[in-house]
Amino acid sequence: MPINTTVGVKGKRGFPVTKRAKVQKPKRKSKRNKFIKELIEEVVGFSPYEARIADLIDVSEKRAIRFARRRVRYFNMVLTLIVGLKRPCQNKG
Repeated sequence: MPINTTVGVKGKRGFPVTKRAKVQKPKRKSKRNKFIKELIEEVVGFSPYEARIADLIDVSEKRAIRFARRRVRYFNMVLTLIVGLKRPCQNKG
């Protein structure tokens, strides 16, 4: 439901506008892109910072997250990276 608001800092300043509801775009996850990404990871391996994160997961997951936060832009990407790197670590030992 749209809400009538004013643009401005104080009181009734600004032109009254109606806020529009945000529409979420559908996420596109294709099987082809997933296959290509898995193939590249299998052939090339991990980048140096990903290998270091995988080693830090064995020592302390908290320290691995802290290290990854400085290398990756968004925290959600950090969490998915940590989950993705946990699987090879569990298979290793």
